Amino acid sequence: MLGVYSNNIKDLMEKIIKGKRRAMRDLPDDINVYYIQEQEVLMVDPEGRSFVNINTREDLQRATGG
Repeated sequence: MLGVYSNNIKDLMEKIIKGKRRAMRDLPDDINVYYIQEQEVLMVDPEGRSFVNINTREDLQRATGG
């Protein structure tokens, strides 16, 4: 789940992962969340490169141009 998280919630994240509620999508229910609007992102990243999905070395090479 894309986000920037405080180190202060690592214990809560671990509890979610180890517990019955394994889905990280449950995390926002338990913390203060500031959702960034699309227009805010586009002001600093008009090409949307912040949201490139990188899972393999090939993905990384494509994203970085080699």
